[in-house]
Amino acid sequence: MLFAVSSLLVHVPSDAFAADTWTAATTTNVGTTHLHEVSMSDASNGVAVGAAGTIVFTSDGGDTWTIPTTTNVGTTSMNGVSMGDASNGVAVGSDGTIVFTSDGGDTWTAATTTNVGANNVRGVSMSDASNGVAVGDSGTIVFTALVSSEDSTTGEEKESSSDTCYDCEAPKLTKVEVHITSQNSDTQRISTSSEIWHFEQDTPYPMFDDDITPIIADPGDEVEIILELTDNRTLEKIADSGTYTNFLTKPNDMNNFYANNFDEYGKVSTTFYEWHNTGDDLFYDYDQTVEWSPADITIQESAEYVEGGQAPNLDGLVGTFTISFKMKFLQPMQTTDVWVQATDRSGNFFKVALPLTLKVAGNEPLVFESNVNQKVLGFYDESMLNDVVSDWTGSTQDVSELAEILGIADEQLPPWVANLALWVSEDRISMGDMIVSIEHLINN
Repeated sequence: MLFAVSSLLVHVPSDAFAADTWTAATTTNVGTTHLHEVSMSDASNGVAVGAAGTIVFTSDGGDTWTIPTTTNVGTTSMNGVSMGDASNGVAVGSDGTIVFTSDGGDTWTAATTTNVGANNVRGVSMSDASNGVAVGDSGTIVFTALVSSEDSTTGEEKESSSDTCYDCEAPKLTKVEVHITSQNSDTQRISTSSEIWHFEQDTPYPMFDDDITPIIADPGDEVEIILELTDNRTLEKIADSGTYTNFLTKPNDMNNFYANNFDEYGKVSTTFYEWHNTGDDLFYDYDQTVEWSPADITIQESAEYVEGGQAPNLDGLVGTFTISFKMKFLQPMQTTDVWVQATDRSGNFFKVALPLTLKVAGNEPLVFESNVNQKVLGFYDESMLNDVVSDWTGSTQDVSELAEILGIADEQLPPWVANLALWVSEDRISMGDMIVSIEHLINN
C-alpha cells in the first residue's frame, strides 16, 4: 500500500503491520512538487498525480517511481487519479482535464468527450477498468462506462457501451434585450428592434453578423441586460450565467481571483456579475462605479407541446430560462464590449460577445496611452489655487507659488507655465485645461 503526503512519497513494506512503518521511496522523480492524489490497484502497481502536470507510476509497491512516456496534460495541475486495475485508470485535473491509461500509467490519452467544459475536475473513482465517476467545480458530476476497449485480463476486444452522453449540448441564447432606465424618468427608453436581438437556433452557439449597435447611457442610468435561454435538458439544470463588461488592460492591483474573464484581445472584464444556481452570486467592479442589483430568474417550462411551436427537449419539456442583470452606473465609462455566458450542470457552456457596445457618457477620465506610471495632480488646495490664478496679472509672475500649491518642484515648471494661469484668469481656458497641460508637462 502507498500513500502520498505533499511532495513526499513513502512506501509501506509488505511485511509491516498495518501502516505502522513507513519508508521513504528510493526514487520519486517528482522533486519538491506537491502531490495531490495516489491510487494503488494492488500491492505493486499504482499512480500518483500532482501540481504542474505531474504523473508518476510504480510497479514495485512504491519504492521507485517512473515518469510516463506521454501524459497529454502539459503543466495542468492534476487533482485526482483512480486505477481500476493494474493497467487501466483515469486521472483528472484543472480546466476540464480528463486523461486515461491502459498500460499502467506509462502513456495517457485525453478523453474524447468529457462534458465538464472548463470546470476544474477535483476527484475520480473507478470501480473497474470501464466504470467510474468524476466530480468537480460548479456541481460537476460525470460518469463513464468505457475507458479501454480491450479487456485487461484476456486482451480481447470488449463490447463497446453506448457513447451517447446524457447531455452533450450547451444552453442556447434565443433573445437578448437591453433596457435603459433614465435617472430622471420612470419610462424605459427601449422600443426599437436594434436593442432587441433574436437568434437562430440551428447552430450550437449564437451567431452574429458584423452589425454592432452602440448603446449609450448616462451616469445615474440603470442598464438592464436580459438573456433568454433554452437547453436540450430541463432548464432547472442551468448552473450559472454571467454578464461581463468594462474590458481593460489588467490593472496591476486588480485581485487575480477576479481577473479571469477575457475578451478576444486579452483584456480583462473589470465589471461583471455571475449568477450561480447552487451557490452565492459573484459580482465585481474594479473602479467601484457600478451598483449591481440581484439577478432576477424566471423559468417557464412545461410538458405541453404546441404544434408548430418550440420543439420539446430531450426531457420532453418546452420553455425558456430568463435572467435579468441590472447595473446602475455612477460614473462615466468608455466604450466597451459586453460578453455573456451560460453553463449547464454537465459543464456545457457558451461565452460570446453581444453585437453591441456600451458607453456611459459624461466627462470621461483621462487615459494615458503609455506603459509607464503617470504622475497625476490629484491632491491640491483648490480654493488656494483659484485665489492665486484669479489674481494673476501677467505672464512674468513667478510660478513657485503655483508649484507649491500643486505639490511639485519648482524646477518642473518652466516660466512659460505662467501663461496658462493668465489664460485661466481671463477665462480663455478652464482650470481643468491648465491641470491637464501641467500633467502632460511633468510626464514628458
